This record gives sequence, structure tokens and C-alpha cells, in this order.
Amino acid sequence: MTPFKYLALIGMICLGFSTTITAQSFSTADQYIEEAIKAGKNNDFEMALYNLNKAIQIDPNSSRAYDYRGAALMGKNDYLGALESFAKAISLDPRNIDSYFHRGLVYINTKQFDQAIKDFNLMLRISPDPRAYYGLGTTYHRQNALDKAVKACSDGISIALSMTLAGKDYELLRQLYVLRAIVYYDLKEYDKSRADVQALERIKGVAPAALLEGLQKVQI
Repeated sequence: MTPFKYLALIGMICLGFSTTITAQSFSTADQYIEEAIKAGKNNDFEMALYNLNKAIQIDPNSSRAYDYRGAALMGKNDYLGALESFAKAISLDPRNIDSYFHRGLVYINTKQFDQAIKDFNLMLRISPDPRAYYGLGTTYHRQNALDKAVKACSDGISIALSMTLAGKDYELLRQLYVLRAIVYYDLKEYDKSRADVQALERIKGVAPAALLEGLQKVQI
């Protein structure tokens, strides 16, 4: 989904990181990027940035390094720096679909919803990526455009289902079901919300406690 698993879900950014850097020397940009990924998975954004800056020194045209750098900055809530890194990644590779997605997440977190929608639609021009529909669904939900949010989630679920049948990760499908269940709840379409919770449970997902409590209260 995103370079670092903890940035995969909007609003789920971990802020803790170590300030102690134990530097290692590598000969290639890819080695520094892989080291940054390890640091990122441990929420050590400072170490991730150290390694990504080293990677960029070796290969200043690495779109991948700038994308990961943006994710690390996003993890530190440096949204301006993250936007600059994602823009650089896209300028180096206009088909870097990951960077459009990650930049869209920043735009959501900074309430620049029109810009977020633009980036997610740019993703879809490149590839029918279900992450784009997750991003659109989240953005429309934040805008209270609930019917649009349902459609985006439904489109994303259709694609994500085909991906899981091909042996891909279920995590994105789970999150799309969660999001659509919440949107249905907000629309007061409780039966549809419950159906999505049940679908989520079948793929070993867990609905938010607040949603389950809300559905229990409105149950007849």
C-alpha cells in the first residue's frame, strides 16, 4: 500500500521515533532505501530519513527514494516537506502511482480535498488501483458526499476482490469494507452496514468498536 506499513491507513500515522542514529555505509542507493524501509517499519523516521538522504546523494534521480522520503516526513507530520518530496518523485517519474497516492493522503490530512481527489483520479488514469478508490472514498466521506463515497468504495472492493483471488494481500479489501460500512451507517442504511461488517469478518477483519456499538444500538 504505502512504503511503510504504518502509513497505509489514513489517520493511522505513528509518531514515535528514535533520535539515536547508528549509521551504516552502503555502496548503492537501493541498499540505503532497503535500510530506510527497515527503519520505517520500526517507526524510526529519523533513521529512515538519514538513509533516504544518502540514497538521494548517490542517485539524485531516484523517484523511489523521494517517495519513501515523503512517507518518512509524513510520519513526522512534516506535511510540507512530504509534499515537496512526493512532487519531486512524480517529476522524476510521472507514472509513479505510489507517490500520487501518498500525496493524496497528505492532502486529506491537511483538508485539501480537491487536490486529494485530483491525485486519486490521476492514479486511475495510470492504473485501476483500488488504493485510489479508497482515497476517493475517504475524501468524499470527509466532505459528507456519502453517495460518492459509497460508489468509490464499491468500485475499489470489486477490484480488490479480484486481487485477493489472485493471492494478493487482504488488508486493503478489509479497509474498503470498513470504510463502506461506516459510510452506510452515516447514511442510516444499517442493514448494508451490517452486511459489510459480516463480509469483513469473513476475511478476518475487525470493524471499529464505535461502529459495532452504533449498529447494536439501532438494531431492532
